[in-house]
Amino acid sequence: DTADVQDLWSSYLAEGNGYNPTSISQNAIEGTTEFESTSPLKNSAAASLALATIDMHIATLDSMYQAKTACTAKKQQQASSFWDRAAAITIGWAEGASEGGSDTDGHLFFQIAQELCEHFDSCDENGHSKINNLVVEEFINGLQYVQTFQCDRLQSSINTIATLLQAVLVDNLAFHTQFASDFDDMHCLLAYVSANAIVPFLRAAAPELANTVEAKIRVASNPLTCVVEDTDAIYSSLKSFVTLSAIDCDLLGSQVCGLDAGQSPIDSNSDTVYTSNNSGHTVANGEYVPDVDVKDLSSLKNVIDGICNAVDTTSARNSYEDEDTIGMSIKSMSLYAKYRMDDELLFNQYVYALYDDVDKTDGSFMFDGRPATEYAHTIASDAFDAEIINTGCLAVKVLHVWMWIVHKLQLAVQQCDEGVPENYGAIDEAATLWESGLLFQMAEDLGPRFGHQQMNGMTYLNRQIIDRLNSAQVYHQDKTNSCQSKNALGGLRVIVKEIVSYMTAVLIQKLIVAMVDYPNSSSTQEDMVELMSFAVLPRIMGCGHEELYYDLYEKLATRTFDKSSIPFATTAIHSHLNCLGLSCDDIGTVSGPVLYPVCSDNFDIAGYVPVNPISTNTIAKLDLDAVAINQMIQLEKYDIATNIYLEGYNYYDYDKEDIGFVSLRRMTQSATIGYTSFPQYELYSSYFSEKGIENKPDPGAFAHQIFMDATSPEGRFATATTEQRRSVVEITLGSFVSYFSALEALYDASDTCPSDKDVATAAYDGGVAFLIGSVEGTERGGNSEQEGRFFYNVAKMACVYFDTCVEGGDAEINKMMLDTLIVGQNALKSSNCDGVSAAVDTFATLTVVPLMQSLLSFADDSDNEPDGYVTSMAIAPVVWDFDNDLADKIVSEMAYESNSPDKKSEVYNAINTMLADDDFKGIACDVISSLCDGGVDILPEEPIPIKPEEPTPISDGLYVATSYIGDKSAIALDVKEIEDRLQVKDVDRATFIYEEGMNSKIYDENGMPTSEERSIQDFSLNSGRVMLRDPTYNLFITGLADEYKEFLGKPVEDYADSYVSTLLYSASPIAGDAMVAINIWMEVTHSLHSAYEACKSSILSEGRSVDGRQLVEPQVAARFIDEAAAYWIGDGQSTGSSSKGHLLYALTEIISEEYGERSNSQSTINTRIIDLLQQAKNHIAISRSCTTSTDSHLELRNIIDEIIPLMAVPLLRSLLHAMKQNDAERVKLYAIAVLPLFAKCNPSTYLELKNDLIDNTLLSTEKNYVYSRIITLYDCLGIDCHLIGKLIGDDFAYKCEDGSKVKSLAGYRYVAEQDVVSSAAKIDTEIRLLEIYINNGMEHFSDDIETLFGLAYERYRFGNGNLHGEGSLSRLAKDVRRDIVPSFPQFRRYFKNDENYADKLIVDAFEAGGIFNKSTANYRKRVILFTSKYMVTHMAILQKLYNAVKSCKDGNVDEGITNIDIAAAYYTGSFEGTEDGGSFDGSLNFFLARRMCIYFDTCSQSNNALINERMISLFYSAQGELDTKACVPLERTVKQIDNALLIPLIQGTLFAAWQNSYYFNNNILIPSTQEFLPEGYVLAQSILPIIANVDVEAAKYISSVMVDDFPFPTRDKVSKHAVVFDAVKRALTKMDGVDCKQIGSIGGQGFCPGDSDPTSPSSRLTLSSIVILMTVGLPLLMF
Repeated sequence: DTADVQDLWSSYLAEGNGYNPTSISQNAIEGTTEFESTSPLKNSAAASLALATIDMHIATLDSMYQAKTACTAKKQQQASSFWDRAAAITIGWAEGASEGGSDTDGHLFFQIAQELCEHFDSCDENGHSKINNLVVEEFINGLQYVQTFQCDRLQSSINTIATLLQAVLVDNLAFHTQFASDFDDMHCLLAYVSANAIVPFLRAAAPELANTVEAKIRVASNPLTCVVEDTDAIYSSLKSFVTLSAIDCDLLGSQVCGLDAGQSPIDSNSDTVYTSNNSGHTVANGEYVPDVDVKDLSSLKNVIDGICNAVDTTSARNSYEDEDTIGMSIKSMSLYAKYRMDDELLFNQYVYALYDDVDKTDGSFMFDGRPATEYAHTIASDAFDAEIINTGCLAVKVLHVWMWIVHKLQLAVQQCDEGVPENYGAIDEAATLWESGLLFQMAEDLGPRFGHQQMNGMTYLNRQIIDRLNSAQVYHQDKTNSCQSKNALGGLRVIVKEIVSYMTAVLIQKLIVAMVDYPNSSSTQEDMVELMSFAVLPRIMGCGHEELYYDLYEKLATRTFDKSSIPFATTAIHSHLNCLGLSCDDIGTVSGPVLYPVCSDNFDIAGYVPVNPISTNTIAKLDLDAVAINQMIQLEKYDIATNIYLEGYNYYDYDKEDIGFVSLRRMTQSATIGYTSFPQYELYSSYFSEKGIENKPDPGAFAHQIFMDATSPEGRFATATTEQRRSVVEITLGSFVSYFSALEALYDASDTCPSDKDVATAAYDGGVAFLIGSVEGTERGGNSEQEGRFFYNVAKMACVYFDTCVEGGDAEINKMMLDTLIVGQNALKSSNCDGVSAAVDTFATLTVVPLMQSLLSFADDSDNEPDGYVTSMAIAPVVWDFDNDLADKIVSEMAYESNSPDKKSEVYNAINTMLADDDFKGIACDVISSLCDGGVDILPEEPIPIKPEEPTPISDGLYVATSYIGDKSAIALDVKEIEDRLQVKDVDRATFIYEEGMNSKIYDENGMPTSEERSIQDFSLNSGRVMLRDPTYNLFITGLADEYKEFLGKPVEDYADSYVSTLLYSASPIAGDAMVAINIWMEVTHSLHSAYEACKSSILSEGRSVDGRQLVEPQVAARFIDEAAAYWIGDGQSTGSSSKGHLLYALTEIISEEYGERSNSQSTINTRIIDLLQQAKNHIAISRSCTTSTDSHLELRNIIDEIIPLMAVPLLRSLLHAMKQNDAERVKLYAIAVLPLFAKCNPSTYLELKNDLIDNTLLSTEKNYVYSRIITLYDCLGIDCHLIGKLIGDDFAYKCEDGSKVKSLAGYRYVAEQDVVSSAAKIDTEIRLLEIYINNGMEHFSDDIETLFGLAYERYRFGNGNLHGEGSLSRLAKDVRRDIVPSFPQFRRYFKNDENYADKLIVDAFEAGGIFNKSTANYRKRVILFTSKYMVTHMAILQKLYNAVKSCKDGNVDEGITNIDIAAAYYTGSFEGTEDGGSFDGSLNFFLARRMCIYFDTCSQSNNALINERMISLFYSAQGELDTKACVPLERTVKQIDNALLIPLIQGTLFAAWQNSYYFNNNILIPSTQEFLPEGYVLAQSILPIIANVDVEAAKYISSVMVDDFPFPTRDKVSKHAVVFDAVKRALTKMDGVDCKQIGSIGGQGFCPGDSDPTSPSSRLTLSSIVILMTVGLPLLMF
């Protein structure tokens, strides 16, 4: 805290607001004081801005001054450190290393400067902030001054940087002030933060400047009142500050230096000045004559031609950024959209549809890493970056120019409304842009393809557009802009809306042609489909069908287009034409080779056929206003939402033009309703009047006030979140506005029926339209995704909660209501007015049911939300009519923020009381029987038990469980709900369901439901406890853990939750996919492993008698298999469906289609998995839960080991698909989900893939290379290229060829069956698994380390079928056929007649028995691994070799060759790969020889061990001798291999002795050295039987040093490596066939006669040579 910064700190404190310099950030983060009533999104933006401009600003200044202090004190290192710190906290890590930093990724001052230069269009020619360039330059200069102690010049750098940062603060405040003055709440809040950041500097320059800014920018909380006023005074203060602080005006992007009163600091929003068209210029073949001069705008055609005909992307970009030809660039049409179109609905609907992330630093929405408001620029820039000029050419037409025309049309309406005579040219600009933007020509080109004929000189769509443009121009007659009445304004709005509809039709035609023509001669046609999807699909989102939008987006807009999608896509588009104001004739029928679905206009409403379809459908579109309002609230565009509510947008009453647009607000007004003489209106009005609710006591007034409160910072919902506001508006519009509008129209129809049948019919149809709306679609049952916005969907939401939905997602009560309405319609048609009246009354009675259900569902919510309060008010008058007190109780309990602990019970009791009373007449018992006879049994208080042993069909019989697992399969509903919540950006609710669960109830042992739900998060958080013995889980722990035993900064045991929680925090749309692929996938494997554990615990071989053993319940194992099926398939899945389902079965179906499998049948993988699950259950049943034999559990495990690799296939396919798509986010997801399965395989390959795909991003890697590396690991997992299949349209240059098909082991070309040899070579994989399990116990589960030893021991005992039928390492170690090996008796004799010597050593180490009773876990592990690698394999190799000799003598050549090749496999292992010389990943004898050659100077010129090359040569000799049946030579060759095998074992023993000696003598001097006591203990015993056979004394000497006192040898003994060296040298002279020269020498000491005596002083290694070998060679050893 230097004096200068203390002055600044004091200046902040002196502001008198009672906060310290960090209080703004803290208050925003905590949501307190001035941020108490703002949304989390606004608070996040405010906190980020405050941290950068206040907290980190102070830290920057402090660090610079600290550097100056240290410089003066001549403390160079300290000064450099402070200076670097200042640069770091100014720029930030996220900016990256490239010059200019990142345009979008930063978070600190540097990023703010960059964003401001983009806002003000003041960046340098490279697009970088000029201020940032100077800041970096000055930091570089300052570092030089620090290093040379030029402290005065350092002070100059400090002053320069401080001034530059203040310049950023000036621009920052100017920017936010301007937009805050337009009543933008976000910018107002950020202006407040910006003011607090600069006020201390203003005060230091001139106190009055600070006083002015503080007075003009202020925030009060609860209710939130943010004020920015008198912007001229603010800009004037900034201008004075710039002058006083000597800030260079040229550095500022804002125009504060040259502002006059009333001017804006951003000069990009200046109004167009129109002049008359005196040149006679015309548009559209002379059919449109502009009133104003737009001739320059016609030159846009030349600009676009410059892009489209450019020879390279540089030229294209130059045209794209050309600002001179028409006075603005095409690029700026997108960049300025956020200013010009900020309040325009259609533009914001595109932003809503396309945004894929939220920038937490400023609350803005992002698309593909850039602001979503710049989506057009982002798409065009991507095309130019990829050098796809024709895509960029099309993008500027259909994105930039198209939306700019829409903007001009909206501006024309605004000009009409303002009525300024000279301000009337926007309609002329729109007409001109349609032609000069080449969209007119596009429509001309497309028309004939769709069967459209010329209409008076132009194609059909152009004719519709130009005629309407001419009609719109009439509203500005005589250049007076004379929109004299509201009706005239409404008429212009209708025309504009129709123009936009026909403009959309052109885009739709272009999209359809792009699909139909794919693929064509252009390599970029797929890009065209994607581009046109961006142009068209947001209109689908605007129709309220978000699920369909995302489905279409996935198929069309992610570069995965397949022509098979055309029927689905075009049918979906056809179904939305009515919503878009179009008909099938408006689009036409495309000509082409593809079967084009027939388009037919359908005006039904959820199965109801109106008598007046056109006018009724227009009424139904009122719900599109509700859709738009919903979307705008989520964007926090409350002004737009309110304007739509008040003015209307989608329902125009063509029959009553004096009414014009009908708004939702209008529907709440009794004066508009006109008919109020129906029971519900009178009842509700009486209730509201009695309770004094709102100023005007009627349901419409209540609904209106709720809406206004929800979209205002003030009112009863001032503290509500954005999601709460959205939800309360949705409930209000459905339960009040739609409800009463429908009732009013229906009762009006009933009343009018006797006098005017036609009017009654129109009213009746209108009532149904108000009830259902257009979003529900045309089919009976409505929208299956429950996306409706009117009362009909209130019932649907309730049916989900009460599990009363019928097929298709509709509510049973909706079916009854609609049937009743159809009865009434038929009565009306036949003039049966009494029938109409009876139907309406019955319908009205039925409507109480969804209102009641809605109340009960919200009462079950632990929080008191605004929407819950509204549901209580929707039913309260009905209850009040029965009992005033009960109604009061319900409303009191459901009041917003009441937090009543007894809410649910009180509400339920009130409803039960009402329903149980005979006097209750609100709901007739003969209507809904479930509401009678004892009260509410829709959700009974008494829990419903389940029968644990009751068979359960999953998803309509796709799999039939033998026990109840419906609670498990219901987890699919959680996934669906989470994905639904994420699609509407409701992250909080999605996170809550993920963490707490919703649908998967937990039952006790008696089948009674507990109060808890199973959650997807629990699968991960409980994994470290419940999955401890799961082999698959242990692979993931090893595969994902970093050096700190963490993953993503949290314990690796919770890896799934760590990743998913990160996705949820960032509102990633793939969070649901991650839960399925990671959390639930692992839970499936856990269920499978649990089935094996349950089965294994029942086997007789566990040492328990039949009568006395504690057997588990016979059905436990089978139940675990059923659980696996439940988690794999889940509820809601249809057989073979990729669209109906939510879990892994559905994922498998979806990705199978990408690999060419038909979409109308079940995928091969799912078929095999389900078949294997049935096999597993059958085996459990037949074996009586694995009790019929000692191996029956192993048979079950074999089935499970076949299932799990198959389960990995959809994940691998998804990974490769994401790589193809360059979808970095999904690449990481599926890499995390599947790659750790390969952690048991080739170590370096796995780590390389982990680095490329998990730790980093694929985009920085050559994906063909990555693909090739993945393929090399297939065989290790037991899969192959055929099983994975070929991805349709993949662009991988590398083609899949299974590495296992190459019949080579470290360069040795074997000839035996590939499957046999490959299986045998996987002996190293088996040993690697032992290491993984034990390491996990030591590093991650130290409290349960013996459990992990037990898991490894089980693997050792039983294996998994590798090792060519040997089954396990244990069986290999105890093979009774080893007697064929000549030296085996020597081993048996040495180990005191224990022929299972290696097995005993391993088992003792596993069980901590014998000498391992007090041993460390580390020593036990190392003995197990080394014994398996070298003792077990040594004898296994010899057994196969001598079996080969026997086979030769028996005349069985094939068997002999197989034995030779298996011996080679045991020698090399699979990790060595196929290439000559192997790899650096091996772990067996081949690896040992290669490492030892480094120390013993026995490497070849190719860096392989000479003994390895000899071994390979001898294996080839043996092959040839077998092939020619030369058995005698073969026997000699085998003996030579036998002798050669000893070389690396002897070398290893010598090295361990030598290393141990110097470790215990010199470890203090050489801290990097390591002891190898366990390794030496094992290696010595691998050769001692051979040595003892020729020299007993030599063997004793070796044993005394390396074996006898293990694991607690004395320092004196283990340091005598010379004793071991001497004994080996003596023994070698007596070992026939073992060439001492092949041993080599270590440190100049050889082991042949005549070599220097290892015991002599002259031959001992010097300390310096030891250090060299230890520090250079040791890392290569890696025993």
